[in-house]
Amino acid sequence: MDSARRVRTQMGRRPRRACRRSHAAWRHRHRFSLLDHTHNQKIKRDGRETKKHYPDVKVLIFSTATKVSQHEKQKWAKEILDELGLQLIVVSRAEFINWLLDPGRAEICRDQLGILPPMPTELEPALERAREAAKETADNWDRVYRKAGRPVINLKAVKLDENGNPNEAATTDSLGASLDEGQRIVLEAPAGSGKTTTLVQFGRRVLSAGGLPFLVDLPEWVSSHRNILAYIAEYPAFGARDIDANLLAKLRGKYPPTFLLNGWNEVSVANTGAADSAVRDLERSFPAATIVVTTRLHRLTPPLRDVVSTWR
Repeated sequence: MDSARRVRTQMGRRPRRACRRSHAAWRHRHRFSLLDHTHNQKIKRDGRETKKHYPDVKVLIFSTATKVSQHEKQKWAKEILDELGLQLIVVSRAEFINWLLDPGRAEICRDQLGILPPMPTELEPALERAREAAKETADNWDRVYRKAGRPVINLKAVKLDENGNPNEAATTDSLGASLDEGQRIVLEAPAGSGKTTTLVQFGRRVLSAGGLPFLVDLPEWVSSHRNILAYIAEYPAFGARDIDANLLAKLRGKYPPTFLLNGWNEVSVANTGAADSAVRDLERSFPAATIVVTTRLHRLTPPLRDVVSTWR
């Protein structure tokens, strides 16, 4: 009897330890199935956004904190290629972090991710020269665009909603606070209302906070067909201080750079496409930068993504 009972127990029941192992394995597989589905959906969502805003991008790199099998990587890559036409590269977060820690990737961290690695101390004198050049540029613009002896007034503005309707009042001072947050701003106003003078005030505010602002004549920059840093380096104030585009790319103040672009509406019809591409490329190259664009009421709006506010 005891032998028969032992046989039935061994044949008819599953040991509890084996059941626990089996259930744990099922939960493990089920968990990773859910994670794989979530990751795949996120990759597709990111891929669609990339195609929408950056149609020239061909490769999508996806970083994940969880381990992904080679089989899953290949399956995801095929789906993304078939559905979106993008080449997908999947890397672990640890691999990606180690790759970014390489000193040779400092510019990628700074310009693409907004991560500011320490600037070498030997570049501090060059930074001060660049800030002096930026101040001289702001002073020159002030003399050209504002009549001598006329006081700088605190202009009033209203924020527009997505339909172009005013929904919030602000002054130049409160609007300038947005510069401290790395925002995208469009200043829209009639001729002679103080747009350029406001840009100069913004530039001086950035300088006083330890940053590095660049005042840019937008139509002239677009017509030059040059990289924006190469264009800025040709300013007399920068050239006189031996500051070229390569040096500018290595400099940073306490914050990411601030680009103050004047005159979107003054771009010629022939250069409209080039202006659109130039501003998009600027935003893509300096995602952490503050960008302000001035314009009169115009049929085409500056192609900035995630514009925090449009002011009139």
